[in-house]
Amino acid sequence: MNRRYLVLVALIFFSIEMFSQDPVLKIESTGLCQSDTATVPLNSMELNNVGAITLYINFHSGSVKFKGIANIHPLLKNGLMYNSTVSPPRISIVWSSATGINL
Repeated sequence: MNRRYLVLVALIFFSIEMFSQDPVLKIESTGLCQSDTATVPLNSMELNNVGAITLYINFHSGSVKFKGIANIHPLLKNGLMYNSTVSPPRISIVWSSATGINL
């Protein structure tokens, strides 16, 4: 009986691992007219026990001008740093924490 129980627990564990989703960070395409200001959301799924995130987002500087970061998730407010570079036109976003978070 104990062996059957252990095999069942092992099968349940492996099936949970097999069907869990991969972590995803996604930026949706956003259309806008010239001189409009747009907020482009960064959505996350299955980010569990994350202690650090580093993102580099390239953009076409002839079409878009980076203004800043807004509407920061409350769990990311502490430890968030960002910078915008001209060559290449890119936004660098870095966040880290001593304790993991789930997004």
